[in-house]
Amino acid sequence: MFKQSVIQWILFFYIYCFIGWVWETAYVSIKKWKYTNRGFMKGPFLPIYGFGALAILVATIPVKDSKPLTFLVGMLAATILEYITGEAMEALFKVRYWDYSNQKFNLNGHICLTSSIAWGVASILMVNVIHVPIADFVNNIPRLLQEIIAVLLSIGVSVDMATSVRDALDIKEMLINLKQNNEEIQKLQKRLDVVIAVLDDETKNIRNKIEQLVDTRQDDESNSSGRALESIRKRFDVVEKFTAQIEWKGKDKQHLDAKLEFERLKEKLLVSITKMELRKTKFLERPHKMLRRNPTAVSKKYQNELDEMKILRK
Repeated sequence: MFKQSVIQWILFFYIYCFIGWVWETAYVSIKKWKYTNRGFMKGPFLPIYGFGALAILVATIPVKDSKPLTFLVGMLAATILEYITGEAMEALFKVRYWDYSNQKFNLNGHICLTSSIAWGVASILMVNVIHVPIADFVNNIPRLLQEIIAVLLSIGVSVDMATSVRDALDIKEMLINLKQNNEEIQKLQKRLDVVIAVLDDETKNIRNKIEQLVDTRQDDESNSSGRALESIRKRFDVVEKFTAQIEWKGKDKQHLDAKLEFERLKEKLLVSITKMELRKTKFLERPHKMLRRNPTAVSKKYQNELDEMKILRK
């Protein structure tokens, strides 16, 4: 059963990629009562299942006649592969496209006991039940047709994978940019607070007016760029109205410096708003579909930014 050609192993890989996609899509769609195209790629393939199946089939060749050993060896092979893949993808894309952190007995969120046991059970089913008819089916396909199918699938999957990797890298770039933008906004907020403190000594009511007209609670100054930008924009509008009413002649250097600082901050704010709009446009053009396929994706370093992108996607 395991003496197959390279072309046949390639076809096995694609078949199990497709079976994995069917399983994941059906499970999530039923759970959400809504069709959800699952996976890293756009097409109906989940490579982790394909590689997992091949790892199980190859690793269990010496022990295929023993169900306990098939369970153990298959479980270890698939679990190791899942962990390495999870670590590699997170290092490259800064996002976890699956996460077991909420499961008991997990390791860095990439693997967990429940998943490993499932791989072990799948190993027994695959070696003793599932792979037998699949191998017979592939063996009955004429050799030339096998090669044609393998080449066509490889081309299609390669293009899909390249596009998906590009989208994932775009998301990574946006997460980094959003975090930088959030940090810039926080700096603008602090600098504006200093300006308001100086001007408030003069007007006695700028701060009160801002508190009346703008919601300045902590949630408005969170790491959500959209809410924070809107909050600081409103605060700028209030300060600008009051500075327009001040007679600047005869003011001391501290007040004049505060006025100049406010003008500089206003320019920086306009730049931040422009950058944000451009990022939103870029995100909505393509990469948001990656998050739609992976709604449970998480990020240790950029979770606030990732949550913001998920909200934007909706």
